[in-house]
Amino acid sequence: FDDMDSVYASPDDFRDIRHRDKVRGLHLLEYFVSRCHELG
Repeated sequence: FDDMDSVYASPDDFRDIRHRDKVRGLHLLEYFVSRCHELG
């Protein structure tokens, strides 16, 4: 993206970004839980 393209990004682009963040958050949560089980 250059600046103009990012200003006119479509809602689908933002939804994809949110979805990726949610998936990454779930992976971090799973990793954290598994680490806690190993330590506990």
